[in-house]
Amino acid sequence: DDWKYLINVFHHIMLEFNCLVVGENGPNDLSHWFVYKTNENGKLHIKYKKDDINLLCTIFKEGDNMKIDVEKNGLRVDTISTNIKDYARKNGNIVHPTMLVAHFKLYIMPLINPQPAAQADASNNNTGKIQFNIKI
Repeated sequence: DDWKYLINVFHHIMLEFNCLVVGENGPNDLSHWFVYKTNENGKLHIKYKKDDINLLCTIFKEGDNMKIDVEKNGLRVDTISTNIKDYARKNGNIVHPTMLVAHFKLYIMPLINPQPAAQADASNNNTGKIQFNIKI
């Protein structure tokens, strides 16, 4: 269902970024992220909070589109939209959220970590901690 798809999207996003410095304790420190599901239409909210950065990403399905609404410090930044049917037609796989991950990487990560991905230090992969506070 849509909720499982959204969790899959979040899972792929985290897999994509677990080698980037998004936390203060090394590449795998994702302790500033948490995700929760709302009761309204199965929207998935991903929050990131650190120092003066408050980021809210809302992932949801609207018709044939998967969308990510992005807010930074209470101000709307952008809505990223991917047409699932077009993507599935081209790639033959409707559940793999590669396009959303790519959009997330392109538009959202720079809001958190202005450092280019190429400069992120992935050599100490085992440092830091992964902690998700999941509220359903």
